[in-house]
Amino acid sequence: MAFPETPFRGGYQEDVWGDFYGDLDIQEVFMRSIASIFVVLTALGLYGLVTLNVAGRIREFSIRKTLGAGAKDIAYGVIKQYLLLAGIALALGAPLSFILAKMNINMMYPEPRPFGADSVIIAATILSLVLLFVLLMQVRKVLKSNPVDGLKTE
Repeated sequence: MAFPETPFRGGYQEDVWGDFYGDLDIQEVFMRSIASIFVVLTALGLYGLVTLNVAGRIREFSIRKTLGAGAKDIAYGVIKQYLLLAGIALALGAPLSFILAKMNINMMYPEPRPFGADSVIIAATILSLVLLFVLLMQVRKVLKSNPVDGLKTE
C-alpha cells in the first residue's frame, strides 16, 4: 500500500458512473430548454418575416384577385419563395448541425452516449411545420381580404 495510515474508502463503480450520468441528464435538460427557446425565437422571426413580406405585397395580391386569379395562384405567389429558401436552409443546415453537435459532444466527454440524428430530424420537422403553419395563415389572410381595401392602401 502506498499510504498505510489512510483508511481505504471503497465504493461501487455504479455510484461513480451514476453521478456522471446524473450530471449528463441535467445538462440534457438545460440543452433541451435552450433548444426550445431557439425554436420559439425562430418561429417568431419567421412569422414576422412572412407577415412583413405579405403586407408589402398586398397591392399585388389585390390586383391579382381583381383580375381573376384563383386561390391556387395566390397561394403559390406567397409560398414559392419560402419553400425554396427553407429547402436550401434545411439541406445545408441539418447535416452541418448534426456534425457540429457530434463534435461538441465528443469534445466535452471522453466516452459520450451514442448520438443519433433523431434530434436534428425532430428539429427540422418542427421548423418545417412552423413554416407551413405560418404560410398557410398568411395565405388564408390574403384570400379572405377584400381586394378593394388592398388597392386603397399605398
